[in-house]
Amino acid sequence: MLYFILAFVASLGIAQAFCPCIVAAAAGIAVARYLGINDIVTGLWIGAMLYLTGIWTEDEIKKYLRKRNRYDDYARHKKIAMHLALVYGITAISVFFLWYFGYFSGFSVIVYGLRINSMLLGTLIGVVLTLFTSLANRELWNIGIKVRFQKTALIVVVLLAFSALLWGFY
Repeated sequence: MLYFILAFVASLGIAQAFCPCIVAAAAGIAVARYLGINDIVTGLWIGAMLYLTGIWTEDEIKKYLRKRNRYDDYARHKKIAMHLALVYGITAISVFFLWYFGYFSGFSVIVYGLRINSMLLGTLIGVVLTLFTSLANRELWNIGIKVRFQKTALIVVVLLAFSALLWGFY
C-alpha cells in the first residue's frame, strides 16, 4: 500500500498554485475550525476566500479573453459588469448554498437590535475587508511600493488582526 501511495505521489507533476491568497484563507478556515474559534472568525476567513475566488476566476477569464484578442474589444461598462457578476455573483451564490445546507444555522449575535448569524456576519465582514485590502494594495502599487507577495501578506495580516479583534470581542 505504501509503495502504491509513493508511486502515485511520484507520478504527479509540479504543483501550479493559482493564488496564494486563497490558500492562506483556506488555511485560516482550517485553523479556526480546528482550534474551535468562534464562528464569526471562521466566517471572516470564509468571506475572504469567497471574494478571492471570484477575483481569481475573473483574472482567469481575462487571461483567456486576452489570448484570443477579445478582451480589449469589451467596453468599460462590460468589464465592470463582468467584474460585478463574477466576484459578487460567486460570493452571493456561495453564501446562499452555505445557508441552504445549514452552515449558517448556529449561534447568532445581536447587531443594532438585529439578530444575525455570527458566521454570516463574519463572512460579510471578510468580503468587505478583503475588498478594501485589495484596493489598498492597488494604491500601494500605484505609488511605487512593491514587495514580493505583497497582496497575500497584506490580506493575511489584516485578516489576522481582525480575527484577533473579533475573537476577543465576541
